[in-house]
Amino acid sequence: TVPRLIHKYFTIDDNLISTLKETYLWFTDPLEFNDPYDCNLMINTDATPEEIEAYIRNWNLPEEETVKRVKYYQENIEEFSGELHNEVAGIIKKIGVTCLTTKRDNLLMWSHYANKHKGVCLTFDMSKDKAMFSSTTVRKVDYTLSYPDFRYVKYFNENFSQPKGSDFIQFYAATKSIDWEYEDEIRLARFSIYHKPFRGKVEFNKEALIGITFGYKAVEKDKQSVMDVVGS
Repeated sequence: TVPRLIHKYFTIDDNLISTLKETYLWFTDPLEFNDPYDCNLMINTDATPEEIEAYIRNWNLPEEETVKRVKYYQENIEEFSGELHNEVAGIIKKIGVTCLTTKRDNLLMWSHYANKHKGVCLTFDMSKDKAMFSSTTVRKVDYTLSYPDFRYVKYFNENFSQPKGSDFIQFYAATKSIDWEYEDEIRLARFSIYHKPFRGKVEFNKEALIGITFGYKAVEKDKQSVMDVVGS
């Protein structure tokens, strides 16, 4: 369950001031995250001959072309697997993600993401900006000792279309190693076919920003620069 209040840590710098002035969150390419496995898990491309046929029939090609492709891919499994990996890579290129958390009092996160306690933590009330938080896909990250076995063809066939359902989003955009569990992360994901913009600056309602917590080492000059923006 995703809580109503979520938080994001920042260093006090030009990026934060811009975020506050223009009231936006930045959605990025998930493959730029510092964990190389984050949003980069390998799918299981195993498929029975029947599953391969069902998968290709979902393309709605002319029957003659369908029969040809089914036979070809059933006989060339490695090439079929490569095509599936390329398809997933194409989907990920059309996703933008921003990362928040359920916690505003985590010492490690203050150290890692808020300039060693010199920064801030912004608190958002999702109920005050349904345009942002209801239209954007919101997921609580699952932390696991071993990554799940995601059978892509089976999932695709059961969903009858481009994999954009809840399970695929959870697997690809919101599954991480248990080593990151302390972050208790909330992911917001946007998709190019649904959201404009899907990356870069995405504006939020100013009323949704309900709290700013300064790190215990934040200096007065930086605090004042933040308060000047918020109060303007």
